[in-house]
Amino acid sequence: MSVMIASGRQMRLVMNGTATAVARAEASAVRMATANLAAAAICQERSEVAARLAEQAGWMSAGTALVASGALLSGWLARSWARW
Repeated sequence: MSVMIASGRQMRLVMNGTATAVARAEASAVRMATANLAAAAICQERSEVAARLAEQAGWMSAGTALVASGALLSGWLARSWARW
C-alpha cells in the first residue's frame, strides 16, 4: 500500500477546484430553474389569455376553456421534459 502526502498548495488547489465545480453546478441549476419558471409563467399567461378570448367569443364554455388551458400547459410540460 502506498501513501501519498500532498502539500498544502496541492490541497488548496483541490479544494478550490471542488468549490469551483460546486459553484458552477449550483449556478447552472439556478439558471435552469429560472428558465423553467419563466417558461411556465409565459405558458400560464398564454393559457389564461386563450381562455378569456374563447369565453368572450362565446364559442366555448368556461369548463371547455379550462380544458384547453390544461392542454396548452401539458404541451409545455411535454416539451420541458423532452429537453431534460
